[in-house]
Amino acid sequence: MKIKQLISATLTMIMIFSLFSGNIVHAANVEATATNSSTNIRTELTFLEGTPGDNHLVYTYLENGKQYKVVENADADFMNVNSTTYVMNADGNYVEDKSQVLDIQPNGDCHLTTTDSQGISKTSQIDTFAVVESVNTSMDTNQSSVYRAYTDPGTGEWVTKVWDGSSFIYNMTVSAISAVLGAALGGKVGAAIGAIAAEFFKKGSDYAYYHVVDNWMMSKLYPMTVVIREATHTTYYLDSKHKYSTGTDYYEYDGRW
Repeated sequence: MKIKQLISATLTMIMIFSLFSGNIVHAANVEATATNSSTNIRTELTFLEGTPGDNHLVYTYLENGKQYKVVENADADFMNVNSTTYVMNADGNYVEDKSQVLDIQPNGDCHLTTTDSQGISKTSQIDTFAVVESVNTSMDTNQSSVYRAYTDPGTGEWVTKVWDGSSFIYNMTVSAISAVLGAALGGKVGAAIGAIAAEFFKKGSDYAYYHVVDNWMMSKLYPMTVVIREATHTTYYLDSKHKYSTGTDYYEYDGRW
């Protein structure tokens, strides 16, 4: 009798534990899904021409049971991105679904023009939101005379600025997301930005969130006030609480001579 009671109690505990564990997993999934309001999850993202970060890309993906193909071209600085999205019809042929043109001005203003299959266009301004979390600008300025040498090694003292920000990337293509993030960080993006943009695209994210650690060093040749070295480390997230990372990117500049 005691053995039956023990077995019964053990089975009960296993059922309770399984139910509890299932609730934990379900809660985690709900929280992850709620980080961005979009539900346009894209699967089977395949790059047919180029890799994320290239100026020319052709890729396919599935969304809501439909097959899509995107052809996009960006200029050398990713200041202008032209994208055309095609959808596969019942006959297995790709027909144009929409086109987009992203234009970034030198002052950082971004405009996105979307034209649907009926030829109706809509232009919207893309805003980049940034919050300065903490800043360290302690740097002693050299007031003494400095003779110009053949090389400028910099002051040797790094200044650090740490900040959080987010960019609106709703319904944008891979190259357009790369361009917007590049504009938001003032061009201080590295080789990983393309793959990170692809992750945001697959998730159908409304916003890209990021944590930036920017370090720079000034010229040693007084009174020059130019940045001669710079290193920027950026971590990107799906959510504003920075729980779900999509990757990290590193930018480095060395202007010593």
